[in-house]
Amino acid sequence: MVSPLDTTALDTYARGYAARLCEGYFDQHETVDGPRLLEFSDVPQVNLFLVRALYETWKADALAFRSPYFDFENEEVKTALQSLMNVASQHISVQREAFEPLLTTATAQTLTLLLEPKAYFESYLRDRPDFVLRADDLKTFLRYVRLHRAILQGLAERLDGQESTYVSQALTWLNELTADAHLADEEEVATTLAQFSATLLLDKDSLYKTALFFGEEAVINPPKATRSFFDLTDEELPVASKPVRQPVTPAPPVEVPGVDAPSVDAPVPEPVTVSESDYSNNGRMNGHAESSLSNRLNEQFQSDQPTINDVLAKESPGETLGDQFQKKATESIHQSISLNQKFTFINQLFNGDSVAYHIAIDDLEHCRNFSEAKELMNRVYGPKYHWRMNPDEADEFYELVQRRFQG
Repeated sequence: MVSPLDTTALDTYARGYAARLCEGYFDQHETVDGPRLLEFSDVPQVNLFLVRALYETWKADALAFRSPYFDFENEEVKTALQSLMNVASQHISVQREAFEPLLTTATAQTLTLLLEPKAYFESYLRDRPDFVLRADDLKTFLRYVRLHRAILQGLAERLDGQESTYVSQALTWLNELTADAHLADEEEVATTLAQFSATLLLDKDSLYKTALFFGEEAVINPPKATRSFFDLTDEELPVASKPVRQPVTPAPPVEVPGVDAPSVDAPVPEPVTVSESDYSNNGRMNGHAESSLSNRLNEQFQSDQPTINDVLAKESPGETLGDQFQKKATESIHQSISLNQKFTFINQLFNGDSVAYHIAIDDLEHCRNFSEAKELMNRVYGPKYHWRMNPDEADEFYELVQRRFQG
């Protein structure tokens, strides 16, 4: 399907929108960190695509460590490398020259998804490696899509337990799912366009190709000849990139048996939490709460952390880091949830409501045992947010809570 959107007009607006946001932010800051990333744009979908871009880069960087001279399938090496990457993910820091192109791409992707969902999802399917749609890839993609989610969910249901299918079959399903559907939900489109216009005025009609009239027949100009998928340029292919306005709680340094603590009396950092009172009516943190949170985060990350070499050198012989971690209960649910898991839980289990997510975590932290926590999840949060619709994410959340009490 050829999108009627004008790519030049789309790119022009995306660049202007990204420049406007970056000018306002980088006049006061040198880099974008994790908490700022989650609320950088007023459009939640833009933030999701930004997170997706960093996640794809994070995975690629992990693969870059591999070498033909070392055994990267060794359990100790895999555990140590995963620990390193997890710590790195808690220290996001992007300068403007690297961030602005990411923001431009995320903006253009969001507008395409909003206004022409069928064309957007068709491009996603045609970009699949080996022309095969895999259930795991679709499930991961769903985590970063908020607009027109019903279409992707329909594709997942059509797979019906299959691990994969050919893209040709998926395209047939896409046509069926969108044939009679009213894709342009007027309220969703109007709300999102208003969010964009709050930063840079946007006229939706300006993003479409101009129609030239000859007699009574309208012709879209300029027409594009149909070309093979394999002839598409890099610009035409999708670029690998929650509605979250919530600061990320950075995990403290991992404690490994055998590594001496700097001091017996060293203070243990308190979990960094937020409440609804920290937010103003427009959904952003008020100035006092934001300043307080920033100070607490800075204090927690001032202490030195052991390097990966220190960890590997001092751990017990024959015992992997994974074995050691399994021997103790998690001190805090907040601390045990990684950055990517947090995005997933807020988006899939709390309908994108980051405040509800943090309130739930705080409630679970105060439970006396896992039985009490489980009863709270089954009686309150599961039914309220329909967790049975996302069983995999719910099971993962249950397991993390269980480790808080049982190890």
